[in-house]
Amino acid sequence: MKLVIFEDDTFANFYPLSLTRAVFGLRCGASSLAAKIEAAVGRKADCLLVRHYLAAVTSRDFQTTANNLDVVAGEGALFVNGRLLAGAAAELALEGPDEVAYCGETLVYVRASAEAVKHTCDPALCGQPSCVPKIADGLKRVEVDVPLIDYPWNLIEHNPETITEDFQAAGKVGV
Repeated sequence: MKLVIFEDDTFANFYPLSLTRAVFGLRCGASSLAAKIEAAVGRKADCLLVRHYLAAVTSRDFQTTANNLDVVAGEGALFVNGRLLAGAAAELALEGPDEVAYCGETLVYVRASAEAVKHTCDPALCGQPSCVPKIADGLKRVEVDVPLIDYPWNLIEHNPETITEDFQAAGKVGV
């Protein structure tokens, strides 16, 4: 199963920071939101879904494919919202049943089989905010209680405990 991190339609909440980078490229603590998701899943992202004008720079910065779901062809995928603040307690399993997870009204992740991805993903929509919800249509819905970053000041609010978690995850102790 592949890992895909996507940017949803709330990127405007992060202007001007998100004018030149994907929201998951923003940092909280010692690393980006994308790096925290990758650490929680235990693998590097296979594809990133972003606004079309950011695809080239995002692909370069993260050294992976952007806006090309051909990399998940024939395999299932875990699509994770890039606004997820995946900390030490985050449990994001690549393997498991097809499902769509929401925190309130916000789509957090979609775990979809190869068949579900193949039949619902329109290449013309790849990288658009509407791409991932289309894959989620018809999948079992579950509710999760996870921290999502909605505005830039949420990064600042979560920064102290995130720095502590990052320090501990790195195996460091003391000051």
